[in-house]
Amino acid sequence: WMIREKAKNSYLFIQDDDSFDLSSSDDRKLSSYSKFTIIKNVTFFLFAIIVALVTNFLPILEEEPCARRCLSILIFVSILWATEVFPIYITALMIPPIVVYMEVYPSNNNIGVLPRDQIAARLISKFFSNAVLLAFGAFTMSAALTKYQISYRLAYAILGRVGNNPKVVMIVMMLLGWFLSMWISNVASPVVCVSIARPLLQQMPHTSTYAKVLLLGIAYSNNIGGMTTPIASPQNIIALQTIQSTNTTRGHISISWGEWLAVSIPYSISCILITFIVLWIIFRPKIEKVQDIPTKQLDPITFHHVFVVFVCIFTIALWALNAQLIDYLGSVGITSLIPVFVFFGLNYMDKQDFKNLEWDIMMLLAGGVMLSDAIDESHLLHILGLNISKIVMHTSKWETLLIFGSFIWLFGNFISHTVAAIIILPVIAKVGCHIGNGNCLSGHFILFVIGSVLVDSGAMALPVTSFPNAQTFGEKDKKGVNYLSSFDFLKTGFLIGFLEIGLLMVIAYYILEALGF
Repeated sequence: WMIREKAKNSYLFIQDDDSFDLSSSDDRKLSSYSKFTIIKNVTFFLFAIIVALVTNFLPILEEEPCARRCLSILIFVSILWATEVFPIYITALMIPPIVVYMEVYPSNNNIGVLPRDQIAARLISKFFSNAVLLAFGAFTMSAALTKYQISYRLAYAILGRVGNNPKVVMIVMMLLGWFLSMWISNVASPVVCVSIARPLLQQMPHTSTYAKVLLLGIAYSNNIGGMTTPIASPQNIIALQTIQSTNTTRGHISISWGEWLAVSIPYSISCILITFIVLWIIFRPKIEKVQDIPTKQLDPITFHHVFVVFVCIFTIALWALNAQLIDYLGSVGITSLIPVFVFFGLNYMDKQDFKNLEWDIMMLLAGGVMLSDAIDESHLLHILGLNISKIVMHTSKWETLLIFGSFIWLFGNFISHTVAAIIILPVIAKVGCHIGNGNCLSGHFILFVIGSVLVDSGAMALPVTSFPNAQTFGEKDKKGVNYLSSFDFLKTGFLIGFLEIGLLMVIAYYILEALGF
């Protein structure tokens, strides 16, 4: 009924036109669509509730009721995200009230639970986290690059030399994202890639399969690019810190850049090729030639254009150097506010530009951060990690990496890559030391940590999984409709992830072993 009424009201100005008649077949189509959508959404919503309730009352985790309740919330939210019963940013905003009412935070002495007001205060403190502020700054830069036609100039400079072959265009964009992620991190690089592709995308409707393939290719290649160097992603830095903080028989050791690149480059290139093949086979874009970017009269380059580029490059450089300048910068979230107050404060962008930022994606990321914190504080992930430790104590090195890689990949899909690395990598290092009976090196803990963090970056089955996914998910056509849906990520991200785990075991594992890890 709502869809039908909205359609009628939208076209009142042509209701006297004989060519417009919603009283017959069109009306029945809208009504049929509305009924189908309502039935489908109600079915999935009831299914999510039933599965969550069954999980909550199963005889599992009886000594950790907070973890059990958190598991039921995780299942409930994941089903809603996957089926899009509600817009996914609305589902994300359901997380804090559900977490508060379900009381998934144990008290500080692990006796009982935290009062609801303290849970609420903790969740609110996570709302504008580094991840959300990072997105705020990135979306502001992306909007500025578009407003001043800089993204269009970049697109014409790069894509204008590539040609019109759709496969070549896609491969070039994927390799560009992969390469940029090496040096400016896979947080900043998707902003650049999407800005370059936007003039091409805006020629396509949201139903275009090639637009989907191109955006997914950008997202996944930037995720994969996060494997490549120690500074390419936050989880890589966490892996280095985990290795360096683990005391071995030779003291505190590390892995060199050369050793990291020797593993990551062949593995990530293989992942890029597999990703391209899978995306093309699944979507089968019916396109023989990519349209030329339409030429138009561009404003002459002025100081304003140069200043916008300078601020963006300066911000990206600070992101890349955040680990080295942490005592001065504070965090990447604070750094991300630089383009916001510069562009809006100096009237390079106005109030309408501020309203047009991707607030839905920022709410999505905020919900993901709060869910991640609940999973951590409820001890759910710690419990699962300990149980896996017991399983791998008597398995081979190859099997152990397969188990750890699969575990961190699975949870990396539902919580952020960074949070998965923070929680799971120390457990993996500790298990490696146990396997070596206290000798961490003979327990191959470096092999397990590096192998696991590589496949952690390959977790990309939901829009909320990583910043490259969120960035591309927020891209809309001229009518304001998203090119991608959650299901697009689901049906491709899981399959590509399984293949990446396979490549980990046949490429990265043997390179790490050859390096003596």
